[in-house]
Amino acid sequence: FEEACQDLVPRFAQPIWDAIASTEFKPGDISSIILAGGISRVPMVQAAIKAAFGEGKIAQNVNADEAAVLGAAFYGASLSRQFKTKEVKVQDRVLNGLDIAVSYLAESKTGGQRTINTPVLPSASIYGAKKVLTFKRKEDFNITLGYKETEELYVPPQILEAEISGVAEALANLTSRGAIDPLVKVTVGISDSGMAVIHDASVYGEVKEETIVGKIKNLFGGGSSSSSSSSSTSASDEAETATASDSTETSSASAEEPTTTKEVKSVPSMIPLEVTLRHLSIIPFSAEEIIDSRKRLVAVDTAEKLRHKKEEARNMLEGYLYRLRDLLDGDEKSPFMLFSKPEERQKLEEKLKENFRWINDGAEDAEINELWSRRDDMEAIEKPIQFRYEEDKVAPKELENIQKAILAGKAFIESALQNRTQEVEEGLPHKYTTQEIDDVKARLKETLEWLEEGVAEQKKLLKNDDPVLISAEMKARGVTLQNHVLKLSKRKTPTPPKKEKAPPPPKEEPKEGKEGVKKEEEAGENKPVSDGPEEPKQGRAPEEL
Repeated sequence: FEEACQDLVPRFAQPIWDAIASTEFKPGDISSIILAGGISRVPMVQAAIKAAFGEGKIAQNVNADEAAVLGAAFYGASLSRQFKTKEVKVQDRVLNGLDIAVSYLAESKTGGQRTINTPVLPSASIYGAKKVLTFKRKEDFNITLGYKETEELYVPPQILEAEISGVAEALANLTSRGAIDPLVKVTVGISDSGMAVIHDASVYGEVKEETIVGKIKNLFGGGSSSSSSSSSTSASDEAETATASDSTETSSASAEEPTTTKEVKSVPSMIPLEVTLRHLSIIPFSAEEIIDSRKRLVAVDTAEKLRHKKEEARNMLEGYLYRLRDLLDGDEKSPFMLFSKPEERQKLEEKLKENFRWINDGAEDAEINELWSRRDDMEAIEKPIQFRYEEDKVAPKELENIQKAILAGKAFIESALQNRTQEVEEGLPHKYTTQEIDDVKARLKETLEWLEEGVAEQKKLLKNDDPVLISAEMKARGVTLQNHVLKLSKRKTPTPPKKEKAPPPPKEEPKEGKEGVKKEEEAGENKPVSDGPEEPKQGRAPEEL
């Protein structure tokens, strides 16, 4: 292998040299070289790179298959503000190694015409690069873009030709507005697809326009002879025609009478030109051709997707057939044998042989629907066997759950009846009504009868018989009963009614007043009768006595 590739050894390191040449770096500035791609693992390639750049330049800590991903990760981190990394610059360049030149006809000094070829876009130019070409023309002209030195590469030398028209009209427009020697500017560049293009063309000239300051001065009649002589060509012409003998008279007259010249400035102006392109090598598609190409691509994409789906359906059918064959050839005590019936196994064996013959003979041209239908026919026979096997694993757990729900319901009824008796004795409101308790009893009775009947029937069946107690139905009944009992259990105990307060007893008269009256009456009876009026006692008012 190395002897056959010996003539290619000098070219192994050439891409690295080309990359360095396109930058401002020197070979001594390179600290490490990261190899990308599986071919870089070839010892001959690594030896050539080491011979060109040194032993320790190849980065051994980076996997060649992960180099591109690692570079993309570093570039993404440099774009994010959340990571502090060195700036990573990425540029897309044209790597065909060809310089793009522009050629056009120009008048020679001897009076004839000569063709001028000028390189404008060097090789390895970045995508989106632009170059402005300047021409001094008065009539319409043509330019051609092409590659330089393409003899050994078998590349068409010419790319496109552009006819630039409308030059005379644009020049006349700018000249009438005061532009002096307008120029034609053509912008060429590299598109985002890496193709040489001509962006636009225009006539450029500087047009003299009156400034706002000059307009204001003219409005008020102001102006200076010095400023006008420097900016107005008419003032300079008048100065040239004046003689030296009467210069003093002219200056004195100009000092007495103000001039009305205008202040002007040069303003760049551009008039676009019409560019007609004619491709000379690769002709781009028209609008109709683009639409047809898109339709063809959509058709190819649809056919490719259909082919993938067809291959997937065939692979799944073959895998299913091989799996069934292994199950049929398995041990007699295997789950498949225990839960399948003899007639089911016989049908599957017949279908298996038929489908194997069909795949080997006519499955190449079969439609995807036929592939799926053949598998569906065999799955219809196998699914009951699979169902019995799954029910045998899941049903015991669901039976235990529904039995727990029944026990919880019985405990709820017993507790509710006890609480109801206590509520009657204490005169408290009932937490559950009689109808609610009877409803739970009815649900329990129905579920228990159904379960006992199903368990009795299930015990009579073999493993390859279809089950009577289905795990899904047991789960649904158990969850329904459990949720109903749980909802009642979470009900809050009703608060007892407030007792009415007894009316307060009537207030009794103070005993001191009655006893005092009695004592006074007794004292009056025992008191001796006096002839004169009784004098009032001190400290008491007559009304109190």
